[in-house]
Parts: sequence; C-alpha cells; structure tokens
Amino acid sequence: DERLLFLRMAHRLNDIRRLHRFKGSLRRQIAHETLHMYTAIASRLGMHAWGQEMEDACFKVVHPTIAKKLAVEFEVRRPFDEKCLNETEQFLVKKFKQKKIGCHIEKRIKGLYSTYQKMVNKRRGFLELTDRLALRIILDDYLDCYQALGLVHAFMHPIPGKLKDYIGAPKENGYQSIHTVVYPLIGVNQQPLEIQIRTQAMDEFCRFGPAAHANYKKNKYTLNSASSRVNLLRNIAYLHQDVSNPKQFEKALRNYFNSNYVGIFDSKNNLYHLKKPITAIDFVCHIYPQKFRKLKSVTINGRPAKVDQPLKDGDVVHPEFSPELTFKKTWVKFSVNPVIQKKLNVVDPESSPPS
Repeated sequence: DERLLFLRMAHRLNDIRRLHRFKGSLRRQIAHETLHMYTAIASRLGMHAWGQEMEDACFKVVHPTIAKKLAVEFEVRRPFDEKCLNETEQFLVKKFKQKKIGCHIEKRIKGLYSTYQKMVNKRRGFLELTDRLALRIILDDYLDCYQALGLVHAFMHPIPGKLKDYIGAPKENGYQSIHTVVYPLIGVNQQPLEIQIRTQAMDEFCRFGPAAHANYKKNKYTLNSASSRVNLLRNIAYLHQDVSNPKQFEKALRNYFNSNYVGIFDSKNNLYHLKKPITAIDFVCHIYPQKFRKLKSVTINGRPAKVDQPLKDGDVVHPEFSPELTFKKTWVKFSVNPVIQKKLNVVDPESSPPS
C-alpha cells in the first residue's frame, strides 16, 4: 500500500525530532541513515519541508564541526539577510496592491545542510550562492504567477540565465514553481535574491508532496507522472526482483536513493541505476557495448536528442542503430564517464567514418 511509505517517513521524522533520546553510536547511525536515504526519498516525493527538517538535524550530528562553523556564518549574516528580505517584501506587497493582485509573501533562508551541499557541489563560497535568500510569492491562480513574474522583473534587476519555469515544465517529483534570481532594491543588499512564484495548491504540494492532500487517491500523480517515467514504488519493486536476500536489497535501496545516482529507463522499460553525471552517449555505450559503434540517433522521452545531452532521473532513452559503422571521434569528448571515455578511445578509428 503506497500510503505506508508516508507513514514510514512520518515515523522517521518523529525519531529525528527526538534524536537526543538515543545513545551516541545509535544516534549517529540513525542520523547518517536518514541523511543519506530518507531525505532522498523525501526529495523524490516532493516532501521538501520534512526533508529539510531532517537534513539540518542530522547534519549537526553527522558533521558537527562543519555544521557549527557554517552556523556561525549564518549568524554573522543574519541582520543583513533579514533586512534584505523584510524591505524587499514590503516593497513587493505595495506594488502588488497597486496592481490589485492578491498574494501572500513568505521569507526563506536556505537550510544549513542544503547550503553546505551547494557550496561543495558548485565549489562556491557562502556569499557566492545566488539562492541562499528567497522570497516565496503565493497567489490564487496560476495565470497570476506570470503576471507576478513580469512585475518582479520590472522593478528589480534579473540575473540572466537564472529564470526557471517549473510550472510550464514541472520537475519529475511534481514540483511546480517559477524561480528567478534578481538583485534586490538599491541600497538594501548586494546579495542576489531568489524569487519563487507559485499558487497555494502548488505550495502545499512543494512542502509535503502527495501527503499534503486530504484525498490522496486523486492526487498521487507524483508517484505515476505522465510527464516523467519516475515511479518510486515501481522502481523499488524492480530492485527487489534483482536481489536474492534482504542484505542485498538493503544495499541496492541505499544506492538507489543516493543523490549521486540517477534512474534511467531504456525503450523496453528496464530501469538502470547509474552514477552522475551521465550523457546519452554514456548510457548507450554502457547498455549496448556491442552495438554503440553503429549508433545512428538517440531519442530521449520521445524527442530527438543529441548524444551529449545530460540525463536526469526518469529519462527514457531509445537509441537507433545503423547497419554500418557510424562511430565519431567527437563522441569521446561528449562522454563524462571515465570508464566510457576509455572504451571510446580504444575504438579503432580506421574502421570508423571521420567525425
């Protein structure tokens, strides 16, 4: 029963809120397991509020020194951050009133653990992050979201390349929101500010996923999305078929929810769990080691794609092969996997057409 997954998540959140009850080694074990598995499940389900709460609590237990040092950075910046958020909020509320757009604005400072992850993954300093501060504009209707976006860009300076429309193209876990990064009001702060724009229904789903809805059975599209092939429960069932004992299943499950891996489907609906980053040519070489030299074209999620396209969770990759050799030397630079690069490098160029 799919509802048991949400009950299990709630049980783990309850444990995390009472971590002090557990002894040292058990406390660290629970925190480590939660940080590397349960928070990933929360992300896949779109339960961001629960996920962030578990992340920050476990981060302080698993990496106490790093967490403490980063918390000091937060405290030093807090007066400036709050000034930026408060004054920008007041300005936007006034402008929205003038345009007769009803809205509710919330302030957000990025969580401790997600800040640490972003700094490590992007190799950026604390003050270099562009989404550390955010204002969330919540509206009644989705059409108002685009009107609100125009209003924000009219009065603030948007940073090029930072606009993401997850309403028009939702994430694989059902997440919907418009994100844009701007420099806020002159004289307030030089720190970039992320603006998130969504409806009330989208906001509830962003925070708690399908568990936010009272009528669960009518709102479980995150677990079986038409726009994505990610189906959490089906994927777990596939994993279970490939193992022979509980220990192997536990190991497979931990790897599956590791944020460094993605789940990719082939055209026959087989699931492959591969390490990030990965491109289309990496996937084809890995899955079709005997045929990749004859690769003619690639279709991803039903659309023609280039062989260097990065793959993400839930993508369906369908390669077409030619009777003749089609290998190109340029494929080597399109690969981001060292093992695949090595395999591509050893292909005899004399037996292949020029790039």
